[in-house]
Amino acid sequence: MAFVFVSVIIFAGNIYAKPAKKVFINAAVYTMDVKKPWAEAVVIEGDKFIYIGSMKGAKKYIDKKTKVFNLKGRMILPGFIESHVHPAFGSLFSSVVILNQDSDKEQLIKDIKKAVAEKKDEDVIGMMGFKAAVFGPEGPKASDLDAIESKKPIIILDYGGHSAWVNSKALQIAGIAKDTPDPMPGGHYYKRDKDGNPTGWCIEPMSFMPIVFKLGLNPDEIKAAERNLFPVFSSFGYTTVFDAGSFLEEDMFKIYLQMEKENKLPFRVLPAI
Repeated sequence: MAFVFVSVIIFAGNIYAKPAKKVFINAAVYTMDVKKPWAEAVVIEGDKFIYIGSMKGAKKYIDKKTKVFNLKGRMILPGFIESHVHPAFGSLFSSVVILNQDSDKEQLIKDIKKAVAEKKDEDVIGMMGFKAAVFGPEGPKASDLDAIESKKPIIILDYGGHSAWVNSKALQIAGIAKDTPDPMPGGHYYKRDKDGNPTGWCIEPMSFMPIVFKLGLNPDEIKAAERNLFPVFSSFGYTTVFDAGSFLEEDMFKIYLQMEKENKLPFRVLPAI
C-alpha cells in the first residue's frame, strides 16, 4: 500500500501549505482517534484540518477554487516524530564519501585511496562508514591514512558516528599530541600507543569534534548543508524531530530560529537541553 504524508504539508508550518482548500478523497485516513480510527477524506484550509470523515461529508467543501486529490485508496498518516537525530552532524557529513561498512581493512584502504584521489582539490577530506572492529582491539591508525595522504587532513567517521579515524596531519592541525588530555577519560578519549601518543582513533564525539572545528567547521557551512538535508526529513514524513544534541547547541538554536523566520524550517524541533 502506498502512503501519503499529508501532515508534512500541514504541520511543518506555512512552508508548503497555501491558504486555499484542499480536499483529499477516496483515501484510507488513519486518524489516531480511538473512537473513529479511520476516515475516507480530509479537508485542509490554509494550514488547518477543517474536516475529517466520509467522502460524502467532504463534498460540501468543494467549490471552483478547491483542489481535489483522489488518492485511489492510498493511506494518509499523521506526521512522524524522529525521536533521536543529530542535525548538525548529519548536515556536516551529508556530502562526504560514504564507505561500505561491511568492507574489510584491505578493501577500506582501496576505497579510501580512490576517494582521496577524487577529492584531490579539497583542503579537507571527509568520509564516513568504516567499521572499527575490522582493525582489531587497537583500532585504525593514522599511519595507514598517512601512507595515502600526509599533506592534507583526513577525517573518517565510523558507520555509527561514535568514533573517528584521522591522519597525522589532522592531529597536528588540531594540536592533539601526547600531552593532550582525554576529554572524558574512559568515555570520550584518544586511543594511544604504549608511549601515550594518539594513534589516530578518536573515540566518541568529545574527542573528535575539536578536530572537526580546527579543520574549518563554521555555522554558515552547517546552515548551507542543512538547507539541502532538511527536506529529506519531510520526504520521509517527519514533522517533528528531537535534536539529541551536538557541540553546536548555541549555533544550532540560531540556525533554527533564522530558518524559521525565513520559512525554511520544515519541522518542529525539540532540543536536548
